[in-house]
Amino acid sequence: MLNYTASSRESATTEIDRYITWPGQACAYKIGEMKIKDMRVKAQNELGSKFDIRDFHLVILENGAVPMSVLETLINEWVDKKKNEPGPGPSSSSTTITLSSCLSIVIGVTIIFK
Repeated sequence: MLNYTASSRESATTEIDRYITWPGQACAYKIGEMKIKDMRVKAQNELGSKFDIRDFHLVILENGAVPMSVLETLINEWVDKKKNEPGPGPSSSSTTITLSSCLSIVIGVTIIFK
């Protein structure tokens, strides 16, 4: 970790200790990451040129920390809605994410998008 990140030795030690004592957390994060990536691929395949990564991320973030089954339903509903919108490309709606929504995601569920 010290060789490949900008983490201090103290920070790296804390992270390693956390993963050793709470292994289910890392597993849950990875499963969540993989599931969201699968949902993204499915949405890209179904929407083609109508897919917009910003809109996809907005659906994930605007609902806060929800069970994965609920998130999958929300993504499927978003895909169905986007399919019925005219024309390709990003939506013209101007939607903002509140700081509290972002904080609830960061605090409740940490997902690493790569």
